[in-house]
Formats: sequence, C-alpha cells, structure tokens
Amino acid sequence: MSMKKILIPIVAIIALLAIGYGAYALTQSSTTNTSGSTPEPSNAVTASPSTSSPTTSSTAITTAQLAKNNGKSGTQCWVAVNGTVYDVSNSDEWRNGEHVPSNGQAKCGRDESSSIGASPHGSSVLSSLPTVGTLAQ
Repeated sequence: MSMKKILIPIVAIIALLAIGYGAYALTQSSTTNTSGSTPEPSNAVTASPSTSSPTTSSTAITTAQLAKNNGKSGTQCWVAVNGTVYDVSNSDEWRNGEHVPSNGQAKCGRDESSSIGASPHGSSVLSSLPTVGTLAQ
C-alpha cells in the first residue's frame, strides 16, 4: 500500500477531530461569564432555558427565586446544597425539573442539602457545576 493511501485517511480523521473540538470549545466558552459583572438571576419563564449561566456566588438567592427555577416550562433548573445555589440546567442528569438517577426524588427549585448525602456521588459533582449565588436565610 502506498504512503499516500495511508496518509489521506489519517489527515481526514485529524481534521474531523480538530473541527469537533473547536465546536465543543466554542460551546463551552459561550457558557462562561467573562464580563466580570455580577449578572442578575433570571426568573422569567422563557421558551427555552438560557445557555449562559451566572458563575458568581455573591448573589443572594431567596427561596422564592429558587422555587421559580424549577426546570419546568422553560425555566432554569437550580438546586441549593449547603447554602450554595447551583445551575444544573445543562446537566444530562436533570430533565424536566427532576434528577433522573434519583427517580425524581431530587427536584429543581429546592434545597437538596439533606438528600445529597444519600446519592452515590455525594457532593463531589458540585464543583463542576456553575453557581448562581448563595441561598438567602
């Protein structure tokens, strides 16, 4: 087999991988707040969930605001754990306002501090989630 017949498929695969990674990196950068400002939490019901999530934890979130972001009717999906409010809207594990692996026992719009300890992952996944703010007492 000639060297040309071997190199063409290899170069094509590398090009496809580079394009795929570029698209992935672009979608990841669009979900990061780079403005340095503190965004206000969105409580409006929209046609589809926002793709950009606040990434600061200095905003006080009331229990009423948390409850409005229940992942239903196009709202974002927020959960509170140990005083921090997380946006799980873009997580594959959360759909239609419920944590799928928990069979719906964990729900968006609630403080799940007492139930996270029963999950197999515990709080280890929280560091990978965007934070919305701090749950107001």
